[in-house]
Amino acid sequence: VVFPGCVVSYRFPKQVIKLFQLLVYLGADPGRIMVDDELCCGSFLRQIDGEMLHDNGKFLFSKYLRQDGTTLVITACGSCTATLRESKEYLEANHQFQERHGDPSRLTIMHYLDFLSKPAILKQLSGSLHEAANGKQVYLQFPCQAEGNLKERKIQQAGLEKLLAMLGYEPVKPKSDLTCCGSNLLDTHPDFAIEFGINRFKNITNIFKDGEGTIALGCGNCHRLLSDFKTSIEIEQDESDIQNLDTHFLLDLLVDTLGR
Repeated sequence: VVFPGCVVSYRFPKQVIKLFQLLVYLGADPGRIMVDDELCCGSFLRQIDGEMLHDNGKFLFSKYLRQDGTTLVITACGSCTATLRESKEYLEANHQFQERHGDPSRLTIMHYLDFLSKPAILKQLSGSLHEAANGKQVYLQFPCQAEGNLKERKIQQAGLEKLLAMLGYEPVKPKSDLTCCGSNLLDTHPDFAIEFGINRFKNITNIFKDGEGTIALGCGNCHRLLSDFKTSIEIEQDESDIQNLDTHFLLDLLVDTLGR
């Protein structure tokens, strides 16, 4: 199941196609891929109405459990990943739901960055990605809501840095974790989100030589915040330093290279 999330589906619809193309490239049967790009994970309900969140989860999971065997649900948004995992945990303890629709443990919720960082996937991609070094530094904006424990995150980041190196980039790391992009502030505190974004870009700029580099975004929410506010910050704050930063969805960098 390809579950890109509503932010990606409506704001960046081409990413849905590219995620589908990537899975097919990696050997998935197109006829076995369900693209669910019209529904919301229900993340906005987490702080509003827990019962409605559970109902939304029941609807989604009952739909996916109609598939035979074990099903992998690939997401493109950190918020979707966290919310679907929360719904799955709730439904695994709901015996009435299981009697009607099946066992939710048959479903694996995985952010596509986690999927890409798997050794077997990296090995498969390494046979196709031999891009010459382009001299560009890249910072990976890892979706905080999609991470597992610290050990898992380090493994994922190491794998993704190998992938970025295959794409010709030089991965760079900050001295300390820059954590969340601040996207959760957009709907509740937009003014504070702008200030957060200004500081975020300044912190990222400081880790690049000469302040020039690429931000590889792996999450729909991160993409929405850092891409949308980059232009606003440049206009309103005259932050000339951030004009030297490029923002790209990691999926774009990968699929566009594979297509050449």
